[in-house]
Amino acid sequence: LGLGPIRAAARATLRSVEAALEDAVLLELESASVVRALERDVVLVTASALAPELGRSPRHLAGAHPVESRPESAAVLAALKATNRTAEIA
Repeated sequence: LGLGPIRAAARATLRSVEAALEDAVLLELESASVVRALERDVVLVTASALAPELGRSPRHLAGAHPVESRPESAAVLAALKATNRTAEIA
């Protein structure tokens, strides 16, 4: 499996979060990849968030989730974890 589906899943999740927040925050995917850590595959997602409530500079976000079944599912959960605190603020 290439990284395309993993990035697409993370990007779609970020777009869904933007829509849920009624575009109060702009989220941009920086990277999404599968890494091996502590004998497990983990999806890491990094993104940036831009919103008036967050200040003038983009806030850098990161989330991780172990691959339990499909890497795309882990990418969705990693993206949600990356945005959870930003969503609370916006």
